Order: sequence, then C-alpha cells, then structure tokens
Amino acid sequence: MTRIIVASILICLAGTASAQAPSYEPWRPAGDSTVATEELLRELTAITDAAERDRAASPGLLADLRRLIARYGNAWPVVWFSDDFADGDFTRAPGWAVITGHWAVDPAFGLSSDARPMPAESQASTSPSPEQVAVDVIGALLDQRGLRRVEQPTVEPARSQTGEAIIELPQPLSNSFSIALNVADHGETGSLEARVYQTSTREPGYRLVIRSAADPSVTLVRRSRSGAAIVGRTEAPVRLTPGVMTPIVWNRDRAGTMTVSIDSEIVLRADDTLFGDRWDGFLLRNAGGSFAVGSISAAGDG
Repeated sequence: MTRIIVASILICLAGTASAQAPSYEPWRPAGDSTVATEELLRELTAITDAAERDRAASPGLLADLRRLIARYGNAWPVVWFSDDFADGDFTRAPGWAVITGHWAVDPAFGLSSDARPMPAESQASTSPSPEQVAVDVIGALLDQRGLRRVEQPTVEPARSQTGEAIIELPQPLSNSFSIALNVADHGETGSLEARVYQTSTREPGYRLVIRSAADPSVTLVRRSRSGAAIVGRTEAPVRLTPGVMTPIVWNRDRAGTMTVSIDSEIVLRADDTLFGDRWDGFLLRNAGGSFAVGSISAAGDG
C-alpha cells in the first residue's frame, strides 16, 4: 500500500513539473574564480578611472594598471577582421581594395607600399640617347642570331607617381575597437595613416597618423563635417626602428577614450565622443614614405 502511495505522489509531481517548468536564475558556486575576476576588474577599472580623473597617481602607474586590466579583461571579444598576408593575395579573405598608388605583398614584410617621391632623373624625359639606340640595335641583331644570353630582369618595387598610396578594407567595425598592426618603416620619411571611417566618402572618422623623418610623432585626428581637428599628439618624438616590425595597438573604449601603444608602451591618450555609431570601413594611407604592414587585426564589442 505504501508503494502505491509513493508512486502516486511521484506521478503527481512529474505532471506538475511538466505542466509548469521551474525557473531558476543563473548560479555559480561561491568562490567561483570567473565571478571574482570580473568583480576585481570592474573595481580596478573604477579606481583607475578615478585616479586618472583626480590626478591622484603617476602616469606610469596608471599605464601599468591599464595594461593589467587589458591583460585579464577582454573588452573586445569579437574579431572583425584579421590578416597576415601569408597567402600573398591581399584581395581576398579579407578583401582589400587599392584606391590609389601601389600596394603589393612582400614575402618578407607583408603588405608594402613605396610612395616616396621619384628621383629627379627618373622624372626626366625618357627619350633614349644615341648610345642607348646603338646598344638596342646591336642587341636586336644578336637576338636574331640567338647569340645574346637571356638574363632575368631585376624587379624593383613600383612607386606611386603621386606620392600617395591608399588601400581600404570596407569591413564594418564596432565603435569601440582594438586595432593591432605590425609596421616597418623602410623609408624614414613621410607618414602612415590608419583610419576608421563612416559613409562612402571615407572622410568622417578618426585617423592615427604615424609620422617619420624630421618630425617623428603620433597624432590622432578627428575628421567631421566641421573639418579636421587634432584630438591628441605625442609631446616627445616617437620614432619607429627603421626596417624592423614594430607592434602598434590603437584602442578605443565605449567611453570614447583612445590609447595608442608602441612596443607595449602607451604613448598617447585622448578622449573624444563625437562619433557614436559603428564604422563602415578601415583604410591605410601612405603619404610619401615606404612602409610595410606585416599583420593587422581589429576586434570590437560586437
């Protein structure tokens, strides 16, 4: 009899459970390291923000705290694009498009562009001299008789005739982002610009300008309908080591704070909240220099 009563109770409970499934809130056991880490990062971020606002700590300490927060907290979990140009083709996966100038993939350095001004002798008239005409005639005669040895021509990197080379990636990107590039400066002149933009004009947005040569610096520029304005610029000279890949990270958080790090050291910090929508694309602009981008990636908050 007892077994019958217990079985009846279980059947009733099962029917009730199936009719109305209980609702439980997400739960993690006390002492869960994930919860503790998230809480610690939130508190550390709040303390760091307050210290920076009130000028209560040295810039070096604040930079160390920011690096610590970035190391253990991922503010940009979504990878929007990434490219190391290992396939030798920048037109696919992801698909870059040349707007002006010359860009190519160097097997040793990645995406490369030489926009340095052409030497004066290269811009002069290309009419052959009498001596060159004689050499060409003799060469043609030798070719007819099969007597001239065929040599492989030496291929030199093509240069932009306008002193400018631009390549874009029409890939959407969240307003807050972390863009990481490895850059080599081969010309020690001109500047390399990384730009996030809105609209098909590619103009509104922010521009990270890395200037070489006589004025080595890093500048953040905002371009809007009102024109261009500098939102941040390094005070001390910042120079890339010639011919060496240098890691550069450009971050923007949801509050509009932007930082630029070179070789893991923050060299520039600026705040600007004019733009709040996502970006329509990204581009690189080589103005009168010779640069290579070994790899690039962009992550955001989705």
